[in-house]
Amino acid sequence: MRDRYSGEQTLKTLGSQNLHPPIVAVAHRGDVDETTNVAEVVLTKLDEGTIQRSVMQALKMPVLELTELPIEEPSIRPNLQRLDEIQTLFALGRSLTEVLNLSEVLNRIVEAARRLTNAEEGMILLPDEETNELWLRAKVGIDVEVARNFRIKTQDTLAGSVFRSGKPLLIAEQGPQKIKTEYYVNSLLYVPILLRGKPIGVFGVNNRHKHDVFEPHDQEMLVNLASYAAIAIENARVHEESVKQARELSALVDASKVINSSVALERTLTNICEQLLRVLNVSRSAILEWDRDAGCLRMLAHSERAIWRSGYEPKLDLTERPAVARALELGKPFMVSRNRRPITGELKAIDTRGAYAMLFLPVMATGKNS
Repeated sequence: MRDRYSGEQTLKTLGSQNLHPPIVAVAHRGDVDETTNVAEVVLTKLDEGTIQRSVMQALKMPVLELTELPIEEPSIRPNLQRLDEIQTLFALGRSLTEVLNLSEVLNRIVEAARRLTNAEEGMILLPDEETNELWLRAKVGIDVEVARNFRIKTQDTLAGSVFRSGKPLLIAEQGPQKIKTEYYVNSLLYVPILLRGKPIGVFGVNNRHKHDVFEPHDQEMLVNLASYAAIAIENARVHEESVKQARELSALVDASKVINSSVALERTLTNICEQLLRVLNVSRSAILEWDRDAGCLRMLAHSERAIWRSGYEPKLDLTERPAVARALELGKPFMVSRNRRPITGELKAIDTRGAYAMLFLPVMATGKNS
């Protein structure tokens, strides 16, 4: 592997700068001699067992097969725990490349954190820019009803302080700690989820009922897991963006075919309006011509959605639309035009739409107008 800026081999660059982190290098046969001076372990094959043993060797851990480990032996337990952590990180690393569903990956990470830290609850909180709150994106051990409305303010809260500062927070048993309204825990560990050094969320575990405390090693493990969460979130964002771009490109190609399907100007303009609704996902589109002499815009074509989301549908004020009100009162069709039954309140609507006449048909349901 080479440095992207200088073009030098990465291992040589590390050696020249006197940096000695634990390194497991993968080398072709011809490069083995060059890498052994810097890396603790050099791999020439990539099966799972070899990788795990190499990582343990680089971390100065005894390299023993699981079947050889006397689990009852107290001196071996820390190594077993470390091995469990390494195997968990390997599994999560595979998830990042094998699973595209962000929720599934984040839930796996949270479950791993709870198991490795022996916590009661685990969570990932992401920011809602509109409400200035952190909302629950992934969780384990938290009641469904509690999770449904689990939101934490970024100001004057423990999780919020971690999100704003970008620094971990470990609180041992110091009495009940308030996480949010009517939600208290005995001990907690929160770390920021960092992407390129910028906090994009909060990753945490806590104990609501147990009185176990978290250790600095738990914080180190959570920081490592948080980096997996950051990668998963960024991968999902990039994937969603690429899918969106592909969908937009496909929509533009389809729209181009529809628009070019007719040479009649009226039909072409209407096609453009209809495709704008689909491509831009808007409720109304219109094409207007600027009449410089008259100082106005003239409607050439327009299109509207037949159905709007609840709460976003357009509303008609019947006090301003007397012909519509009349149709509802009579329970039968009512028409207005420029030359027939001119109603002052409707002339503006006729002019706005460039129409000669408008017909209003009341919809009847069980004998009543609806």
